Amino acid sequence: MKRGYLGVLESAFLAGKFDGGISDLEEQEHKINKNVTPIEKMLFVSAFQGGINEFVTMIDPKVKYPGDQFLINRLKQPNESSAKIIPEVIEVFNRYVSEEESQKVVMIMSFVSDLIMAMKNNASVLNVSGIPSISKVKKDLPPELSIPIINIISQLKSTNVLLPVPSSTVEKDEVNRLRIILESNTFSTYAISHKNLEEAAIDKNKTIEDIKRKGLILLEKGKDILSSKCVSFNIIPVMPKIVDVAFGKFPGLLSQIAGDSAMQLLKNKKSIVIYQFSDWATEYIHMYKLNSKKNNE
Repeated sequence: MKRGYLGVLESAFLAGKFDGGISDLEEQEHKINKNVTPIEKMLFVSAFQGGINEFVTMIDPKVKYPGDQFLINRLKQPNESSAKIIPEVIEVFNRYVSEEESQKVVMIMSFVSDLIMAMKNNASVLNVSGIPSISKVKKDLPPELSIPIINIISQLKSTNVLLPVPSSTVEKDEVNRLRIILESNTFSTYAISHKNLEEAAIDKNKTIEDIKRKGLILLEKGKDILSSKCVSFNIIPVMPKIVDVAFGKFPGLLSQIAGDSAMQLLKNKKSIVIYQFSDWATEYIHMYKLNSKKNNE
């Protein structure tokens, strides 16, 4: 089963963007559609694009919107061995960054903790805030922290692919149709192709072509409910060098936690896959605003 990890800070970032969009509409005295699925929950549905059918997250799965019950069955808590990761990342950053400067690096901290949490939970990373730039990392962090992070970012292999994604899951009947698609053999084979991205020994170019081909088949099966949109993903090949100069070079206990997690991936011949949904989030909020304004005319 293909797993994706959504971190607490990424979820908060996403919710903040959505709330900001709603505030803009309220200031313009537009009526808000209370039945619209919040963006932080829609992300799970859009992760369909990455063949992900199980999610590791600490988000509280409260049932409130169409499709929530469907999603709850696919949400998993991080395993017990993950408990020290986020507190340790925060502690390390607090040690090297002043309280006044901490706000500047919060999403870099999120990137680091999400990578390690994903490795520990055998999952891909769901990223919405964007990959930190090397220049920002170098500018905002001291060498003890910036060097291992830069060494990780420099290893990213980026790809952009047009793949099927649910066009809407607000209405109940569409949620039911999506459930049928997710439970089909067509989606299962599509998810397996995405899972192959994690296998270090498999040719990535052939895997991407296989994903495209199976994505077209899935798109045909889901006419009227699926549309084709671009998804960006990055692959970090885990090799002995990156374990030594990156994950194993963090300060203090974090070095052991990150290094051990990376060594386990190396042993299992796995790569880290990061799916980026920053463009999708911006588009979702834009479409939500447009639809709200039309409904108020």
